[in-house]
Amino acid sequence: MKKSSVIIAFLLLMMTLFAGLAQATPVTYAAELHTSKLNPVTNVLILEQDQSGTVHGTVYGANVPGNGQAVISHNPVFVPVRSLIIGITAGLDPNGADKTEIIMFLNKTFAASIKGVKWSNVFPGSSHSGTIDRLIAATEGNAAELTWFTDTFFTGIAAPAIFDTGTAFIVGEFSSFDTIGSAVTAGNWLLNSPIVLLAKDAPGTIVGLPTAVINETATTTGPFDVEFHFGSFGTFGVEKTVVNGTNRVWREFTLKVGTGMGGAFVPSVIPTQDSNEPNFNSSSNVTEVTGAFPNVSWSSDTIVFRGRLNPGETAVFKFTAASTSETLNNTVTIRQGVVAEPLAIPSLNTWAIIILALFLAGLAIFRIRCAHWDA
Repeated sequence: MKKSSVIIAFLLLMMTLFAGLAQATPVTYAAELHTSKLNPVTNVLILEQDQSGTVHGTVYGANVPGNGQAVISHNPVFVPVRSLIIGITAGLDPNGADKTEIIMFLNKTFAASIKGVKWSNVFPGSSHSGTIDRLIAATEGNAAELTWFTDTFFTGIAAPAIFDTGTAFIVGEFSSFDTIGSAVTAGNWLLNSPIVLLAKDAPGTIVGLPTAVINETATTTGPFDVEFHFGSFGTFGVEKTVVNGTNRVWREFTLKVGTGMGGAFVPSVIPTQDSNEPNFNSSSNVTEVTGAFPNVSWSSDTIVFRGRLNPGETAVFKFTAASTSETLNNTVTIRQGVVAEPLAIPSLNTWAIIILALFLAGLAIFRIRCAHWDA
């Protein structure tokens, strides 16, 4: 064998080892949902596709609450770019009779086009009851049925329902489709736990206002959107704990207020505090508790915290905002983003360092052998 061929083969082997040890970032799907009987969602299967087109199915190891906020987090085997989530619930059919129903997290545009349509008409080539049987089998360990979901259902039958990972989605219930919820976040950060909404008279509120308590891990510089739903317009507080889960030092943390999420986000543009748009209603209640960001710039539509937060460190932000009678469906979106220092030296995880060391050692041994071959 030629030395050049041996070198190429060795390099390909090392590249394969690097690829196999690459760690995908954890992914969170957070939604507010209300199933037809408020029962939990069981037999949950997360279907995801990466940039190369590979599809993987992950059986989620817990039930999802059927009433209120649900946070589904897991560690995928790759970096997903497209997603679909399916489960079942003990629910009601369109006539009000007890029936096992299918729950799906799916594309918003597609969901808007199928309201009231039966499963078999939405997804030709599959039946409602047959899909339930397949899902139960797949989530209980049947490899053939799991393959049906990854190879036939995701890429064929249900392809129009797939949504881009990290974007807003709709939660629906079948046998005939009905919307029962929607995403509460958009972006690739993680919710470490469901958002807690404190009543105005509960301990821990901000200046006696209803207060949302959020715990996040930021895995990118953003943006990351959180949508708040209110029964009526008014002022509320937010206490936001954020872990710097990136490998860069943060210098700024920015908050913007508006409506919609992801590509549909519309920022408020507020010339005065009396605007009818969602707004940050007071500068006096704005603070970063840990001291990491001591400098704050405030306006009715934007808050900028300046300071320093190293990788792995935590900041805690407190502020107040207001929805208005003009806000669509009484919702307010807070968009978050980070300005970070440039990454001067590429960061390597522990496995990458080990493999690099093995590569260099192997290359040295190979060169010594080459010298013996030439002798």
